[in-house]
Amino acid sequence: MAAHSTELTVTLAGGLFLRDAPIVDGPTLVLDVSRTGDRWERVWGFAGDFHINSPHPGRVVTGQISDDRIQLTLEMDIQSGSWARGGRATYKVDLKRETHGAATVRERSGAGAFHGTLPLADARGSVFSGTYAGEFRGVPVTGTATAAFKPAPASLAAGFVAPQPGEHPRLLFRKSNLAALREKAKTPLGEAALAKMGWSNEKETDVVGLGLKYQLTGDRKYAEKAILGVEKLMAGWLYCDQYGNNVGDRAAKMAIAFDLCHDAWPEAFKRRVRRYLLFVADNVWHHHRKMHQGINWHFCSNWSAPIHSGLGMSGLALWGEPGEEPAKPDAPNSGAVIPPASGYRPGKGVPVVTFQSDEMPNDWLCLSPLPWEETGDPLAPLGGVARAQPEPGPRVTFAGQTETFRRLTRETNGGYWAHTNYTRGEDALDITIVSRRVNFSHSYFFTVVSNDALRWVRIATDYGPAKLYLNGVSLKDGDSARLTPGLYPVMVHAPLDWCNSW
Repeated sequence: MAAHSTELTVTLAGGLFLRDAPIVDGPTLVLDVSRTGDRWERVWGFAGDFHINSPHPGRVVTGQISDDRIQLTLEMDIQSGSWARGGRATYKVDLKRETHGAATVRERSGAGAFHGTLPLADARGSVFSGTYAGEFRGVPVTGTATAAFKPAPASLAAGFVAPQPGEHPRLLFRKSNLAALREKAKTPLGEAALAKMGWSNEKETDVVGLGLKYQLTGDRKYAEKAILGVEKLMAGWLYCDQYGNNVGDRAAKMAIAFDLCHDAWPEAFKRRVRRYLLFVADNVWHHHRKMHQGINWHFCSNWSAPIHSGLGMSGLALWGEPGEEPAKPDAPNSGAVIPPASGYRPGKGVPVVTFQSDEMPNDWLCLSPLPWEETGDPLAPLGGVARAQPEPGPRVTFAGQTETFRRLTRETNGGYWAHTNYTRGEDALDITIVSRRVNFSHSYFFTVVSNDALRWVRIATDYGPAKLYLNGVSLKDGDSARLTPGLYPVMVHAPLDWCNSW
């Protein structure tokens, strides 16, 4: 018999904090906790009011589930965001059943699945509540906690044949419906409807109507016209009013057009649409603070319903689509002994700064923005991102765009930024300034650190996506390394997906 699968949603009120200590009504951490047989699976955490609602990975150290009690010891790796510093977190959770009911479990066997029960019987609607205590970034945190078993998924309707990966269209209708629809399009009502479809103005194009025309007539020109309309929609990025509806509206229109025009659009364009829809979905789920702060994100709100439904349509359109090939992960280098650059002599205009503990180097070259529409290493002509040792002036061309390494200044919009709260008054590298607020772009920063002693250091970027290369060795936020006296070329790669216009 296949192992039982138990799935829980655990909520820790105030389990995180943005600055240095917990506050009343601080960010809530929501955890997906599951167990297959006797094996606890990886835990995934979400925190919409922690600035980055990123999946925060973790594990169950110990766990017990009985008919009336849940006890968990959890370890989490909270990810850093633009304005929120992550770190290690541990929680001990103790919950008791408030409402008796049933705990649904799933027994899996091969490709099929059927439902069974644990001794908990059938816990739909059953809620456990209690408390938690632990630490986040070494600071004690305590608060209330709840947990609920996830309901079992609904069964497919009898006779329904699910769409297969690669099958399009499938949202409004399927290929098996086309013959009848084309006959209806020949009626007076159908002809009148077709005549109304596919309108366009300066701001928007009826991309759904053009997609329908393509399917009903077979004329590829309608699918090609829809490309121009989708370009207009993608130009909207995350911009929205205080309700946020237009974000979901754009996503829904693009998803349906993608489904209808799938076999007529070029692969490169479909890849762009996929990346855009995934970008919007990632931000709606993980980065609420990048969008209008007036949006009511509650799932029962009529404000956010169009956003979530639009992304639901996107998910249905993209299901089964090929994903981006993941990059080969760098070898784990934390704890490495990294030597200085042998025989390296910085060129004219290359900044060389003396090592200062707990301070960012104060002089940098910058190359930005370069688009990330294409895969590959923009610094390959200079030896690659890990080994590049640039000087001011040389031009770098990537994906049709050319930029040069330039020295940052402390003039207005010169590249540095300091804030009493966010950077504690210290200089930070401002990616939005150096990239000229170009969305979906790469930025590269280069300097040379003169180290005068044998020492251990810990890397702190305070920006999750950033990666640092220290004399060719890749390091990420939180990694440690041992340095010896000498010159260390430092390259930082900081990707940017989207930023506000301000």
